[in-house]
Amino acid sequence: MGHRRAKLGRISDLDLRLLRVFQAVAECRGLTAAELRLGISRSTISTYLADLEMRMGTRLCERGRQGFELTGDGVRVYQAATELMSSLNNFQDEIESLGDSARGRIRVAVVDSFVWADELRLSDGLKNFTTANPEVHLDLYVFHPDEIERRIDEGKIDIGITSVHDYSRRFDYIPLLTLSSFLYCGAGHKLFGVKDEDISDSDLNNTSYSSRWYGPTPALLGQNPDIAQVESFHIEATAHLILSGNYVGFLPENYAKHWVSKSEMRPIRKDLYRLDYRYGFSSKQGRQMSAAGKAFIECVVRVVRRAA
Repeated sequence: MGHRRAKLGRISDLDLRLLRVFQAVAECRGLTAAELRLGISRSTISTYLADLEMRMGTRLCERGRQGFELTGDGVRVYQAATELMSSLNNFQDEIESLGDSARGRIRVAVVDSFVWADELRLSDGLKNFTTANPEVHLDLYVFHPDEIERRIDEGKIDIGITSVHDYSRRFDYIPLLTLSSFLYCGAGHKLFGVKDEDISDSDLNNTSYSSRWYGPTPALLGQNPDIAQVESFHIEATAHLILSGNYVGFLPENYAKHWVSKSEMRPIRKDLYRLDYRYGFSSKQGRQMSAAGKAFIECVVRVVRRAA
């Protein structure tokens, strides 16, 4: 497709839809993955991209047997579309914050394993919020902390409930609670049947460790650099590795108790190996919080305070 002057004119609802499709394709790095994310067929996505390129007067991406890649103009359009969607979200939040009633849409993301956290009781907070605010459409996602903050920064998530391991000026934080994690091994691990008092520093130095990549490096274990290590991107992934019997790793106590009760894993020296993770609400710094967002935070905080 050769260059011609774009004749976009006034931006219509159709243009916004085409831009959202293009944005998803760019972020998924291709049509196949975008098909799952958008819930529409690959042929429809291809038609939408062709329509947008016609509107823009330039080719936005190369797609075919050799793979997917944005063109120079495609990069510029993607960046502009991301800013546009963020501005539209900010406008919607501003309008929805008018008056006292909560309505509209709120997009919330949480880290995995919260379903096991008795201190949080997120299900109770969700029940109270959705019951009291029937006009609010809630989108709920589960991501790892880095993904949550990236999506908040891009305007795709309104509120995150995530581990607060490194404060950033790009986000506003509201502290919520602290959860303790302990070191565990699985039933098939060589240390499972060894009494705590008989486990030496050398035993742990030479044991393969599964680390949660967003958590602090466990220097307290003094790992031998020649021992194979694995980084896990979710708490569930850490649990799988521990249950394999080849790794030790840190898990939240309430999360691990299911397997502990079945003698499929056990904590190691709880008096020595403990990590406290801070969790809280995260949102875009300086962004006006909608009435729905404020109501959601209030419902969750109220449940946590009752459980404390």
